[in-house]
Amino acid sequence: CQTFADTELAPFYSKSSYGQTALTTTVTPLLRLPKTAAYYATAQTSGGVFTGDTDLRTDTLAAATAAGFDSSTFDRIMVVHSTFSSVPNTQVTYGGLGQFGGTFLWINAAFDFRVTAHELGHTYGLNHANLWKVADGNPISAAGASVEYKDYYDIMGGGPNDARLDFNPWYKSLLGWTNATQVKTISTTGSYRIYAYDHANSTAASNELVALKIAKDAGTDYWVSLRRNVTDNALLSHGAYIVWGYPTASGRSNLLNLTTPGGDYTDAPLAIGRGFSDPAGNVTIRVTGEGGTAPNYYLDVEVTLGAAAPFFAALGNSTSTVLANGTATFKISGAGNPAPAYQWQRMPAG
Repeated sequence: CQTFADTELAPFYSKSSYGQTALTTTVTPLLRLPKTAAYYATAQTSGGVFTGDTDLRTDTLAAATAAGFDSSTFDRIMVVHSTFSSVPNTQVTYGGLGQFGGTFLWINAAFDFRVTAHELGHTYGLNHANLWKVADGNPISAAGASVEYKDYYDIMGGGPNDARLDFNPWYKSLLGWTNATQVKTISTTGSYRIYAYDHANSTAASNELVALKIAKDAGTDYWVSLRRNVTDNALLSHGAYIVWGYPTASGRSNLLNLTTPGGDYTDAPLAIGRGFSDPAGNVTIRVTGEGGTAPNYYLDVEVTLGAAAPFFAALGNSTSTVLANGTATFKISGAGNPAPAYQWQRMPAG
């Protein structure tokens, strides 16, 4: 436990916060609590309200005090226990649980990077990183819905046990880990260069802009950034990672799928040469290029507020050879404000 905390958990939080958060962990000896696992997994009031979590917390703090530990000297307290999931009639079906904006964490036999770093994020006041799921082909459709956990690139999503994950820039802003040097609130049309934010050198002192914040409406902002740590996803490493953040409902986010609206998280980023428009928000965002060297990679992003000239980008192959009477498929994406209309034409041979 001590090795994990010192070599995985602490370095992650230090890097993600650009050195502004330090974790120093004390692991107690094994503590024996006064009740059985079956009790803590199933305890309820006469009205059917589950109390096992609360009772476990109370008994853990008492046992730690009896063992000579002063809980008031710690910012976070975590109890790690063997699994309650297999107890008959268990109410504990999670791997971990963190008090939202509080101090206590419960880890149900899942003491690994993903669960522990995620639950610590809840104690920092962060909700889940979700995906905006649509069914009409419009990535920002008002008819869409937030799907819990489905931004697998964010540690507050439900992704793999992978230390390359990170908090999104909206969350880092909420936690005070970024400042005005690193985040630009867009108020004028222009082209902007943003640098990869998911490495320890992206500090205010480096003078690197790591995110664009663009108002959609009074309750929603676009956050545009570049992730480069997850190198086995080329679109993520070479496209814009864009989420919605909610200033009036802090602590939650929604990843936008801008490549295959309605699909999953894997191809959500906006590829170079592509863009999209939000007519209601009067904003158009287009990725125009990339460059830089490790770790200071960058994307060039064009933001237009108000009317935007139409532009189109080919999707997949732009040429095709088929047999006579066969079918050739070509795809493009188009954006602009107002939304452009287009049609296909077949030119006669010769």
